[in-house]
Amino acid sequence: MQENVLRSILLFFEFRSALSLKEIVISVSEVRSTYKEKNVRQIVQLLSDASCFQRVRGFHHRLLINLEQNFQNYESLRNAYDVQFIRSAIVFGFNTSPEVWSKLLYGTEENELSMELILNQLSTRYSFSKLIEQFESLVRCGDDSSKQLLKIKKKFKALCQLDFTNDNPKQISNNEVFYSTWIKITSSLNSIKHILELLINFNKQKINKTSHPPKLVLEGNKWIVEYYSGRSDLKITETNMIHTIYVYKCSNSTLIVHGKVNSITLDQCTNVGIQFTSVVSLVEFVNCCQIKAQVMENVPTIQIEKTDGCHIYLSNLSLNTIFITSKSSEMTINVPFGDGEYKEYPIPEQFKICLQDGNNSLLYQMNHLVFKNRGY
Repeated sequence: MQENVLRSILLFFEFRSALSLKEIVISVSEVRSTYKEKNVRQIVQLLSDASCFQRVRGFHHRLLINLEQNFQNYESLRNAYDVQFIRSAIVFGFNTSPEVWSKLLYGTEENELSMELILNQLSTRYSFSKLIEQFESLVRCGDDSSKQLLKIKKKFKALCQLDFTNDNPKQISNNEVFYSTWIKITSSLNSIKHILELLINFNKQKINKTSHPPKLVLEGNKWIVEYYSGRSDLKITETNMIHTIYVYKCSNSTLIVHGKVNSITLDQCTNVGIQFTSVVSLVEFVNCCQIKAQVMENVPTIQIEKTDGCHIYLSNLSLNTIFITSKSSEMTINVPFGDGEYKEYPIPEQFKICLQDGNNSLLYQMNHLVFKNRGY
């Protein structure tokens, strides 16, 4: 179904008309009358909010225009959509490999039910709770001006807990229930007002700050990647075993490194994904937030320091990787198994320490992560 919707939307652009989200939903529903409008609405909403369209627009209204100049054919549109959809879904806790996503998105009608369940989960309060957790970790990784945003965490949680569903129609006439519902609505509106005020003030402060031009350049034996934001097409292809890669203050971006390099360092990066082939010495994450890294072949050591949210996806060739962590949280190691699936292992953050029988020594207790070549 997703493939048919994508093709239909692309056809609409041939008429060079500026279609709003509502118009696209109606048009696609008419063309694809065999599908429920609710399902189509979810897909188009996902296209608008979680896919490449959000980045292409560049301005904050609901018209999806000028896309035909960015995506000349169906394949380019589909590829861009896949990348952003998978990234958004992983944020919500769906640790599924790209191969499996491809089967769900563009498979037979048997996959439609599985895809519909996933889309429904993306629109639930559970997803909103995951966003709150990510928001909190992003704020902790920011500068001093970002700390003020922690004030709206309670407001976010209040909105997350609201539930206006009523399974018993007889209770609609009950004044007590009716009054309680209006109390919830009033609380939610006040929370939204408070959130918007803080976000507007925060954005004004950010706009006034001097921005740095992005840079991706090889200086001697060191690749420097700096100040990129909202880029999913960053690539380094001309590599050597003596090259080092330093990624600094990038956000909402994806970097792919081809070939074998000496080392890779990510410093003060937020919501960045990196995929690399092989590393001679180590990969290091310092002062980062919400990082995802995929190893295609080998890496001897991965070091994580002062980082909130670091998710490592290993290959079958990198199961002997050594992990060194300090002052970090929300870390996971994802090990491949089966047909494109991953098994997740959280890295311990809590330790039990006690004196050992009155001796001058300490006893440490913690969970251990052990990977074997067969069966994890």
